[in-house]
Amino acid sequence: MAKTPTALVTSMPLTAEARESWLHDMFSELLPHYGELLVPRDSFYDGPSSHKRAQHVLKNLCAWLGIKPGYVGLIFESDPEEDSGGRYNIYLESAVVRDDFLLGATLAMALTRYLLEEKKQIHLPADEQRLLIGTASILFGLGLVIANGLQHEDHDAQLLGSLSVSQYAATLHGFFRQRRIAMRMYQAYLPPWTAQLLDVPKPARLGRIAAEAYHRQRHGRYQTIGVIWIIILVLGLGGYVLFQRAQSESPETRQKHEQLELLQYVHNECVKTYEYNRRFVDTSDLQAERNMNAEAARCQSIGNELKNAQFEYQKLLRR
Repeated sequence: MAKTPTALVTSMPLTAEARESWLHDMFSELLPHYGELLVPRDSFYDGPSSHKRAQHVLKNLCAWLGIKPGYVGLIFESDPEEDSGGRYNIYLESAVVRDDFLLGATLAMALTRYLLEEKKQIHLPADEQRLLIGTASILFGLGLVIANGLQHEDHDAQLLGSLSVSQYAATLHGFFRQRRIAMRMYQAYLPPWTAQLLDVPKPARLGRIAAEAYHRQRHGRYQTIGVIWIIILVLGLGGYVLFQRAQSESPETRQKHEQLELLQYVHNECVKTYEYNRRFVDTSDLQAERNMNAEAARCQSIGNELKNAQFEYQKLLRR
């Protein structure tokens, strides 16, 4: 007779072993591929358009998890009015739909959450719930699909919650060891960040989508290096020009340049003060009007002195 799982009641944090044991009792006979590994080959992400691809990935995941076709639907940020046709709906942001790996990971985690929270009505304290969902996604065979989506820090938190990427990788490694799964059989389908996370070397031959990911990463690295070199060249050229200018300036030229900068500052302050005071002066007050005229004349005088200094400085530079 099959063992009947019981609801988990505890006020203490669950150990990793307790989570795995309880999930085994709850789901091992419910899911057709419990404890096996779903390998996201190129065909897993196929689709002629972004919406069709999302539907294709959803169909693959539902088939793996034994969820009835059409029971789960998708709502797209780009077209929220589109009828999903599902009794349970998953909302997909446009940025998620555009990225194959992030799309697969998002749907895999959403379906895991559906099985725990909707199918079995399991609701633990928030942190415990996230840990349980993370462990469940691996035991349900979705670990590689989700690991492939852990490439953007802003989305990692949405996928894993309080579970860190390193914790998820450690649990996934334990899953491989317990089942003696040889990762070399699946290297070709891992993008570079997943290969690094799982400490798997790049194979001689890659699947199409993984190869594209390596190409994008390499192209992005080259772009970054190019930008850094441009910055270095610009800074170097600017420093050289300033050095040459400093070397070519005589003491008299430097003195004139300092005087010019001081006059420029004084003139700017005079004009700003005049324009500010002008807004509040009472035009019927003759004394106030005389003061403003005197202030304008002072600014004009400083301006004339500034022009003369600029002319003298340019003459020195042309020598």
